[in-house]
Amino acid sequence: MNSQSPIDLAELSAHDECQQSLEKDIQELGFNYRRKRSDTSTKSTDITSCIAAKVMLAVW
Repeated sequence: MNSQSPIDLAELSAHDECQQSLEKDIQELGFNYRRKRSDTSTKSTDITSCIAAKVMLAVW
């Protein structure tokens, strides 16, 4: 039996250079880019990778 926690694709790319660059750019705007899942609750200034993807898709 495998007792490891499942990892989704977003978690695997969280340390990608593009994700790190996006985090830096978003911080310059006064927001926090959350590249990985976290046990802590989100704040009003947090942008999750899921939200960022939806915004980018809407603009594209």
